[in-house]
Amino acid sequence: MSYLRSNKNDDVLVANGFNIEINGQLITGVVNVGGFSRKSGTFEWVDGGTGISETFIDQKHNYGPITMKYRVDPSKPDFVLLRNYVTLCMTTGVKINFSIIKFHFQKEIFRIMVYKALFPDETISGFDVNSSTPLEVDLNIPCSFWEIV
Repeated sequence: MSYLRSNKNDDVLVANGFNIEINGQLITGVVNVGGFSRKSGTFEWVDGGTGISETFIDQKHNYGPITMKYRVDPSKPDFVLLRNYVTLCMTTGVKINFSIIKFHFQKEIFRIMVYKALFPDETISGFDVNSSTPLEVDLNIPCSFWEIV
């Protein structure tokens, strides 16, 4: 049995082809972005006459941290640019806005706008003499808000 794939550009959830844009500058060395989540808090109210408990949404939104992985390549200007933003955030506490631009067959499909993002920590995957994969850095990025546009 063979499986057919669509040639249409409507397969937007395939995670091939994306760039990060910060202040109008593209960063192409990012290999993985994930962890998008949001939730609302709840509260309970108990009816004193019946004793029935009801749960309501408190309309306070909590956006979970985004994870990002990028490759170390000091010869690339966009790597240096991303390192400068990470260092700026870690040393001053400044928050930045950025967007993740999703491409499919080199056509922009949508953007995820990330607002008031911090870069409080980064983790280098480690060195291994037997590995042939490039060195990668993981970022954990809390943000105030994100939306798909």
